[in-house]
Amino acid sequence: MTGSVHFWGRKTDIPPARITIVRSRRDTQLWQDYLQGADARYEEYGLKGVTEDHIDAGEHSDTWCTLAWLDGELAGGMRMHVAQHLPILDELKGHVNSKYLAPLIRGRQVDGVVHCGGLWVNKKFRGYPNLTADLARSHLVMVRLVGARWSVGTSAEHTLDAWSSLGYRVDPSIPPFPYPDDRYQTRVVWCDTRVLHDAESGLRDWMASQAECLSTTAPQDSLSIAPFRRP
Repeated sequence: MTGSVHFWGRKTDIPPARITIVRSRRDTQLWQDYLQGADARYEEYGLKGVTEDHIDAGEHSDTWCTLAWLDGELAGGMRMHVAQHLPILDELKGHVNSKYLAPLIRGRQVDGVVHCGGLWVNKKFRGYPNLTADLARSHLVMVRLVGARWSVGTSAEHTLDAWSSLGYRVDPSIPPFPYPDDRYQTRVVWCDTRVLHDAESGLRDWMASQAECLSTTAPQDSLSIAPFRRP
């Protein structure tokens, strides 16, 4: 992919967010911008050092980053990792027994599995009601771009409804665990992009229309864009 991909958030936010999708190795500055914004947001919750895992994951996987801009200012972001050994296994080490999670990932890798997470919104822009939703939906465009069927991530129990609205489901085989600290009870969640009819109304059409738009602006090197896509 030779450049950034852009589209607009919901027009009900004035002004609408401009969503940018980049690959960390091709735009290192925007990846650093994402990390700095995430680090600042986590520190507001007393969660220091969380982005160290993000940095390490970005060095060992094909990392994609979604950024939201309002009036030219970075308002939020999200990340996605594509790798044979997904960063979630390292991030949850000591919290989840990898002998349960690793086989689940391996069993689905034939159809493509990516690791999505790290969504944050600058508190300055929390008055934009659709900003978080736009960022959350944009990660499904990233999943579509690489041709994966499955997305895996983590969700604190108080945000499970939000992830459920995007088609994610809790993995019942892995019980809740304290992560990133004891204030949170967290679950491993999965999204099967082939059954998004279970998600909220219009999500599948939204993702398909955005993916069609992206395919007209991006890429010539389709193998690097879609490592999981089958002929």
